[in-house]
Amino acid sequence: MSKMLHMAFFSQAGNGNANRAGSWMRTVDGYDWRYPELHQDIGRAAERAKFDMVFYADALAAPMVYRGSFDYYARAGIMMPVHDPIPIMGVLAAATNRIGLVSTISTSFYPPFMAARVLSTLDHLSRGRTGWNIVTSVQKNAAENLGLDDLPPHDTRYDIAEEYLDLCRKLWDSWDVDAMVMDRASGVLADPTKIHAANFVGEHFKSRGPLNISRSPQGYPVIASAGQSPRAIRFAGKQSEITIFAKRTISEIKAFTSEVRAQAVASGRDVRSCKIFNVIQPFIGETASIAQERYAAFLEGIEVKSVLASMSDGLGFDLSTLDADKPIPPEAFEGSNAMPHAFRNYYKDGAKPTLGDIARDIRGKYLLTPVGTPDDVLDIMEETAREGDLDGFFLEYAITDYAAFVEFVDKVVPRAQQRGMMRREYTGTTLRHHLNEF
Repeated sequence: MSKMLHMAFFSQAGNGNANRAGSWMRTVDGYDWRYPELHQDIGRAAERAKFDMVFYADALAAPMVYRGSFDYYARAGIMMPVHDPIPIMGVLAAATNRIGLVSTISTSFYPPFMAARVLSTLDHLSRGRTGWNIVTSVQKNAAENLGLDDLPPHDTRYDIAEEYLDLCRKLWDSWDVDAMVMDRASGVLADPTKIHAANFVGEHFKSRGPLNISRSPQGYPVIASAGQSPRAIRFAGKQSEITIFAKRTISEIKAFTSEVRAQAVASGRDVRSCKIFNVIQPFIGETASIAQERYAAFLEGIEVKSVLASMSDGLGFDLSTLDADKPIPPEAFEGSNAMPHAFRNYYKDGAKPTLGDIARDIRGKYLLTPVGTPDDVLDIMEETAREGDLDGFFLEYAITDYAAFVEFVDKVVPRAQQRGMMRREYTGTTLRHHLNEF
């Protein structure tokens, strides 16, 4: 019997990393990602495929690490410009009926009361389809954009996020389920005895409440998170209903899912309470050779310096200061954990690849990349999900790679439905129902 998969479209409302550099030049005629039509049609295509959700990542700063400025990022279209995902979810809510809508809000910058209110509003407007991707942010220049000098340490940011979420839940609970009376005969709109102040006082936040919006259809938005550090995994196991990561091999995937499920159990939750997704980037063709040609052309189109620019932003270290034609000197990352986390596998057993060699190997390959016919791709997805104990996949496409996404919807999804790997119809109306359906 085939394994049923939860599925999501995953992108951001603008230009992404090095793998998407130049994608703005491939936009399907008639579309412009700055305007609503492309986003609406992505939502409709995902809904036609009966995906669980559309999921938009976000960042609150123009990247500025590579060469010490945003110049290269702006010219190449790497991680800038991008829209705020929250308004786009409202646009998608109006254009769709069932698909879940997940957007990103940072707990390091957004006031908790405002986050609780806007997410509750979106849940009302979508009739219960909203999710919140909780991030703690990593960019120092994002902190500077918000008037701060820097971010707190990594693990502290997650401690803050836990308290932030506790406060949001108190605010969402400030309206009882039956607080809205709406009795025209008596003239009573809401029962004030069923509306409560939050009176929350924590180490980092305090809020009186109550929320000035009634309880939404789901009560709480679905909580999502990403991150692969031990602290991020602990947060996911305790708090998240969705967690997302990106690994390339079944053994790596299995190790990650095992950690998340163990953390869920340690937090007193059901082992399956958090749905675990791996990000993938499929390339399909009518034949395996056509798919391989497409993948090869994709790799060829990614410049090494674009990879280095993306990696610089992620590492917080300017890789343009190193010679791309030489191995990375051991002292380059002195005082940083970037070297062991990003490059340790490349320097095993005495190997000495150049920085350029590493960038060429990484380009286009930081994700699991199934390549082949629709059935070839589905075989890889099913084996990976079954052996890796995954609940589903996030398909990462640039917003402007709409045609590639529609090709997946039209050619791969029907085969998956025939094989019993993806749902044919929705059985519920909320995002939480989609996730808990199987």
